[in-house]
Amino acid sequence: MSSIIVGDSLYIEGGEYYITGAASYADILYPPTRSIDLSKSWTTSSVVINQINRTGINACERTIAKPGLFWQESTRSIIVFGGDTSNAGSKKAVCGLKVRETLGGESWYSVYGTNNPLWKTITWPRHPSFAYGPTESYALGGFTTTADSNVGSMLMSMTVMNKTTNLFEGQSDVGEFSQTGGVNQGEGHFIPSFGGLVVFIGGVAYSNGAIGSSLRSMSKIDIYNPSTQKWYSQSASGDVPSGRKTFCMTGAQGTNHSTYEIFVYGGSGLEFFSDANSDSRNVYILTLPAFRWIRAGALTAPRAGSSCQTVKNQMISYGGFDPTGTTSFERLEPWAFGIGIFDLHSLKWGVNYNPNAPAYVQSTAVSEFYESNSMYPIWDDENLGSLFLSSKASSTSATSPTTSPPGTTSSTSTPETLHPSKTPVAAIAGGTVGGVAALAAVIFAWWFWRSRRSGKPDAAPRDSEPVVSGLHDTPAVNELPTERRPEMASTGYNYHKVGQNNLAPKPGEVYEVHA
Repeated sequence: MSSIIVGDSLYIEGGEYYITGAASYADILYPPTRSIDLSKSWTTSSVVINQINRTGINACERTIAKPGLFWQESTRSIIVFGGDTSNAGSKKAVCGLKVRETLGGESWYSVYGTNNPLWKTITWPRHPSFAYGPTESYALGGFTTTADSNVGSMLMSMTVMNKTTNLFEGQSDVGEFSQTGGVNQGEGHFIPSFGGLVVFIGGVAYSNGAIGSSLRSMSKIDIYNPSTQKWYSQSASGDVPSGRKTFCMTGAQGTNHSTYEIFVYGGSGLEFFSDANSDSRNVYILTLPAFRWIRAGALTAPRAGSSCQTVKNQMISYGGFDPTGTTSFERLEPWAFGIGIFDLHSLKWGVNYNPNAPAYVQSTAVSEFYESNSMYPIWDDENLGSLFLSSKASSTSATSPTTSPPGTTSSTSTPETLHPSKTPVAAIAGGTVGGVAALAAVIFAWWFWRSRRSGKPDAAPRDSEPVVSGLHDTPAVNELPTERRPEMASTGYNYHKVGQNNLAPKPGEVYEVHA
């Protein structure tokens, strides 16, 4: 199951419902595409969840778990790529959901059919780490199956989709993943700050050319720079979460754009159902550029496999399952319609969604950390450190060269690769350029030393607007979902009819997960 925000609407795609009393997998409901109006106030018990059926396009009718959802502005469509289907060996098709200006009237159509030449060069990934940028979307790793075998074959590559041309490109150079193996069931996130970077966190590691049996450390953050196609790795410190998969991840632009906070909720270990997954009750914050993990301290229902989105100072968590039991059906859904609302500033869970909520402002836990600690970590790669510092410096200069303090950055700050000016500056400046350049070099060296020693984020007005991509999804639950689990042995099937406002679990009735 995945989600995406387009305008004032939240769209949810994929997943499956486990029904109370179901006796076999034939009793599982595969829901249609769902949408929620974000322009109106609602509570988790009163929310209206609309449904969008797929009709007339057979290739797009199969249920997909953890698909990638990419927004394409030119066609005003949500493009669906990757993820699991009910038949792992079936042919895949890229489909699109045409979105109208107002909620309602959406329609599905085929973008690339099952016999399109695209599939000669692009592999359909299962359980990759998805990330969504303003011009490109990314699917790192994952694995694939063939029509006659359910044995996973790892993908040590990344698929990049250009949102303007709708073209897909495979990249084989994926940093350390090219040598050490790929990853599945992790998460990716595009950060508009610091020149525009993509971070990849967590998941299951590959080893020896096969699906691995170890979780990647959450202290290891992999970074991709789209403007240069270079990879970096950085160690994170603090309250580092235990290794996990099937967690949800979203983010928010820090005050004055000087920091960026990534929020991680839930997840499971290698075993989907175990008491060892009790840490799935926690929310963790990774704040950049300090690369510091902070535990929010707001315990709630244990959960894995949910999908999270950021709306101003609110995180909406939808769907998922309890990973602390022994089966998918041992513990029923405790949240109305499977929805939780998390306040990103107060770090408290609630049931009320507010379309007029204030813009995101750092929590006290984050701001207090920066008040008494350096803004930057000890860099594992000095080139990465230079990237963060240069994007900060260029943003500060562009914003206000005389009054802005160093530390202000922008989501539109200059990327690592700079384009030369077309203006004949040298002819205009004449002999003064050399002296000014020398003076600037001395000033920058002094500022660079100060920033590395004691950089602090700027105090920010509470009404500063965040920059939030709002295009995130969550990993699927089952690594090889084609095997039917034998755990549905109860009888007395109580069918809960799926209607316009009954598309998600109520407490004690339905539990939504995805395979």
